[in-house]
Amino acid sequence: MLRVAVLLVLLTSLSSSLRAQQVYLEPLRIGSSVLTVTAIQGVAVGDALLVYQFGGARATESGANAGKVVDYLGAGQYEVTRITRISGDSLFVSPGLTHTYLPAYTQLVVDARVEARTVGNLTAPDFDGRTGGILFLTATEHLRVTGLLDAAGRGFRGGRGVQKSDDCIFLSASDDYTYADGSFEGTRRGEGITPLPAGRELGRAPLANGGGGGNDHNSGGGGGANWSGGGRGGLNITNSPFRCSGRYPGMGGYGLHDDYGRIYFGGGGGAGHANNTSAAGGGAGGGIVVLWAPTVTFVEGGAVRVNGAPGASVSGDGAGGGGAAGTILILADYTTGSANLLLRGGGGGNTDNQSDRCFGPGGGGAGGRLLISNDFSELSLTEDYAGGAAGIRIGSSICQPTDGPAEPGWQGGLTEITFKRPVSRFTLSSPVACPSDLITVIDRHTGSDSVSWQILPDTTGLRTSTTADGFTIAVSKRAIGTYAVTQTLYAAGNNYPGDTLRFVVAEAAAADSIVAERMGDSVRVRVINGSGYDSIRYAFGDGSDITTDQPTATHRYTTTGAFTVTVTLFNGACGALTLSTTPPPPRQLTRALILEKDPTGCPPLIITPFALSQGNYASRRWDFPGGEPATSTEEKPSVIYRTPGIYTVTLTLSGSTVGGDTIATLRVTVFDAPTAGFDYSWSDGRVVFTNRSENAVSSQWFFGDGSTSQEDHPVHAYPKDSTYLVTLVTTGPSCTDTLRREVSTLPLATSRDPMEPEIWVYPNPTEGAVYVAGPARIIGVLDARGRRLPTGEDTVDLGPLPPGVYFIRLQTSRGIRTVRVVKS
Repeated sequence: MLRVAVLLVLLTSLSSSLRAQQVYLEPLRIGSSVLTVTAIQGVAVGDALLVYQFGGARATESGANAGKVVDYLGAGQYEVTRITRISGDSLFVSPGLTHTYLPAYTQLVVDARVEARTVGNLTAPDFDGRTGGILFLTATEHLRVTGLLDAAGRGFRGGRGVQKSDDCIFLSASDDYTYADGSFEGTRRGEGITPLPAGRELGRAPLANGGGGGNDHNSGGGGGANWSGGGRGGLNITNSPFRCSGRYPGMGGYGLHDDYGRIYFGGGGGAGHANNTSAAGGGAGGGIVVLWAPTVTFVEGGAVRVNGAPGASVSGDGAGGGGAAGTILILADYTTGSANLLLRGGGGGNTDNQSDRCFGPGGGGAGGRLLISNDFSELSLTEDYAGGAAGIRIGSSICQPTDGPAEPGWQGGLTEITFKRPVSRFTLSSPVACPSDLITVIDRHTGSDSVSWQILPDTTGLRTSTTADGFTIAVSKRAIGTYAVTQTLYAAGNNYPGDTLRFVVAEAAAADSIVAERMGDSVRVRVINGSGYDSIRYAFGDGSDITTDQPTATHRYTTTGAFTVTVTLFNGACGALTLSTTPPPPRQLTRALILEKDPTGCPPLIITPFALSQGNYASRRWDFPGGEPATSTEEKPSVIYRTPGIYTVTLTLSGSTVGGDTIATLRVTVFDAPTAGFDYSWSDGRVVFTNRSENAVSSQWFFGDGSTSQEDHPVHAYPKDSTYLVTLVTTGPSCTDTLRREVSTLPLATSRDPMEPEIWVYPNPTEGAVYVAGPARIIGVLDARGRRLPTGEDTVDLGPLPPGVYFIRLQTSRGIRTVRVVKS
């Protein structure tokens, strides 16, 4: 899988609050104006973006030219731009990119947008083979450097030191340019702009600008390169033909193309050949510092350092080569102040020898490169481009400094460049237009010699006119659709794809007319040939409205009058179209009414409801559930209810009605009729009346002696013994019932023994029940013919029997007595 890294460097600003920035991996594509990345947290529109391809070049893999670049394939290319839009995982940039990049060897460094920035001490992260090694500092107006911006030793990595087995063969020259990993005859080559070929990881051949590793036995590693070359490592010289010598040290890295359109990490130094230690690695190359602002000022103490790291010094083995210095790139219209710029190559590692040994020291790394644009006449420069010093031998008495020494790195230098990087920007007065509208395009780009415009798709419905700061677009109804306006910038003979903005020409709402049609008490409104609307609101003039997307709406009026119907066709882009009409007024509203004075009573209850209805209708219908008749169409029917209950009378009007008030109801209540009833008995010379009425809510007693009572169960004392006509009138919820009975207070017998209480048999005569009061009980009843009849002990019911004379036998304390009773 191709992988590319986005390095979002965390910076410190005195003029603004910077958000935390993070590293993103695996962008999917790098296009001219769109870069697709798997994750975009911490990135915002307006941020500065550095696109840098650090590697990917193709080099010869074997032979004397091993490691020499034959095709750069974009290695070293860079561009600076700004993020104009973010959509999902895509970053849109302007100006567009002019180079083609290999995603697997490219990293993107994003810096937060600020107008003015002051930076102090900052250190670049290490390059790890994918990301890092870069400080990218920007401002849209003024960038001030007050401290040390340090990328020393943060570039390409030096060859890793590996301890080899002590099995050299003095008869073997070990003079190949490359060896496979694991061979004791070669050591690691320093990292450069070309990938490390599989099976050729070791050997004295450079890896493009990476220094070669020392070959067997104990020779020094070569220094890394930038645009100038690195120094060769030192030889291992012996004083005996039977000792293993190291006559093929690591070669210095190749100097790279000096095109000012490329910048490079310093190449890593090659490792020294060692069989006693694994610490003979090459030094790492310097990183890259890019400063981009209209004005860059170095305040006193401001410095940039991209030195290469020194190769490892060792004792009794070959030493590592030094890393080359990196690159400083200043892109500004004006660079002022006093700057201390350090671009020194890393020194080769030294070897500490026994007196009879002469091991190979490391070669020095190349000096770095400063690229600075435009006017820096007011900049006071203190720069150091020196190549790294060659490593030296210490303690040997068998060789001279001139015997196969290591070489220093080549000096770097300054390149003045013309930086003209236009920035595309323009605005549209509106992203949405309607027929007859005018869109104004204002050109706000900077840094170009000229600009061109394109509107796609092409159409005759748009007409452009040039203005002092852009142009206008006149829109007609023939241009309904979506369009893209693209700006292209031209500078220094190059064209730069610019921003693209889109606008929509929307269809305006339209309709020929509206029609309102009466349907009874309703109105139906239709929009004729409506188009270009999002929704329609129908306002019916009575406070009711409907919003829909349908060209037809129906409404029922609940009041009478003349109403104006207003129809509004809404268009979110182009406003609204309003039409109105007044439909014919509705007919008189239908209203069902029932007139009935008192629909309550006892059965049989007769009611005569009257249909007091209003307005338009063709027919009526009465429904009388539980009544006789059950239905009727008369205006004032007569209905009888024979059964107690609660009933609902319904009057329904139909045919040509207006409005919804076409049904009326009446509640009819038929109560249970009261039934009067009572019993009586004697107690202490008074008559006790027991009210046995049903369905009564009140009672009125008339005792026959002129006295009355409203108690439910009254007790009454008569002035003398006699027979009285007692009347009970019971009243229910709506009607009454009356019962009249004779009550006799005459005693039927009195004991001759003054100690025996009186015994009363009453009433006598009787219409039915006969009661016994006192110390006696009934033991039998005989009719006039002597036939025995059924009875209770204290009551006889003669009601079912025919009138006549009956004899009641009583058991008393004195014996059996017989009382004659007349049934009337």
